[in-house]
Amino acid sequence: MPIVNKNALIVSLLMALLMTLNLWTFNTAHSYSVDDVFIDVYTQKGGKGLNMPSDAFDVQENITLCAEVTNNGVPVPNKVVEFEIHGPMNPYENTSFLINATTNASGVASTSFRIPCLVPHWEEKVFGTWNVSARTEFGGQIIVDTLTFEYGYIIETILVETGTLLEGIYWIPKINFTIGEQVSVKLIMKNIAFTAKNVTIIVVCYDSQELPIIQWIGFHVIPEKTTEDIFIQIAPIPKYASMGNATIIAWAYTGPWREGGIPYCPEITAELLIIEEIEDTTSPSIGEPACEPELVQSDQEVTVSVNVTDTQTGVREVILSYSVDGDDAWINIIMNKTTEDTFVGSIPGFAAGTLVQFRIVAYDYAGNPTMNNNAGHYYVYTVIPEFKTWPSTVLTLFLLTVITVLTGRRIKHNKGVNVPCVKKKTRLF
Repeated sequence: MPIVNKNALIVSLLMALLMTLNLWTFNTAHSYSVDDVFIDVYTQKGGKGLNMPSDAFDVQENITLCAEVTNNGVPVPNKVVEFEIHGPMNPYENTSFLINATTNASGVASTSFRIPCLVPHWEEKVFGTWNVSARTEFGGQIIVDTLTFEYGYIIETILVETGTLLEGIYWIPKINFTIGEQVSVKLIMKNIAFTAKNVTIIVVCYDSQELPIIQWIGFHVIPEKTTEDIFIQIAPIPKYASMGNATIIAWAYTGPWREGGIPYCPEITAELLIIEEIEDTTSPSIGEPACEPELVQSDQEVTVSVNVTDTQTGVREVILSYSVDGDDAWINIIMNKTTEDTFVGSIPGFAAGTLVQFRIVAYDYAGNPTMNNNAGHYYVYTVIPEFKTWPSTVLTLFLLTVITVLTGRRIKHNKGVNVPCVKKKTRLF
């Protein structure tokens, strides 16, 4: 038997172990673990991070999509990335398309495109939320990241409406104005960007001869991701205005046009009527409103009826105005005329515990407004929880059971005995 040097054997084993450890370390350092591979899709306006949104894009703005592929933080070049883009759902045509790009030395694949807008119903087809996914294959598995962005006018004027600000606070829609009467407008404007935007608002009124009779310019800041109501007292109708149909046009600019401002969106218009002054200074009379039902349960609609009269030019419009849980925002509903003096409107249902307050606003054909707000306290009701019938049902069954048992005992006790029905006599003293 050969003689084995124990020290040499131990050294050989240690060397083999060290070589194995070094080989394992080398292979580990140069392997591609799918768990450490990431893809991050974003745009030139943001969206970095897993499933993070990008800021909004304006109409016809160039959109650049980027997808960064990394392994253990190291860029992965020469990987084919597939971008899948889906437009907003709509009733006309849903837009979807694919674009492929290859990562560069920095591990980034990129592509650019514009969303077409010269097609029928293009605003309905392309305005809204777009969804993007970027995917690539690595180690036999698919890695994916997603992104969303809004597309449309960064600032959009949704509505312009003429009316009167009652007491400088309460908005009453109105289209008939006389010479010298104050004209106010309500604008609904929307900001889809992640940041607040400065807006230059221009409002011009043209009379029936298409001559400008009122012009107003002002500035407003619309907060990010917000739809806001803006109320503006413009000016009285001037004496030189022509009678008949008139037009209000509202523009939203990025700044004063003399300083290079450009429109955020197309202008929007509303019609009004300039009429002869009517000798009617008496406002309509509003009675006490009635609610049905009186006890309002969860999600139950409330019907409000009220009598409104005007002895001169007549009632032109009655508005049911309500707010929820003390909110400063009031929702106006045009009430329907059901009889000569009765007007009816409905407040939608709300969850239990909701506090609803409402008021009635009316104005006649001369433009005289009036409001019944219960002397400033408003008409108020609170939605109660839906009445649960099972406690009463259980109680009823319990009582019926007791009665049945007692009746059964009496019948058993009197079985076979003829018990006549005797009327109790009354003793007189």
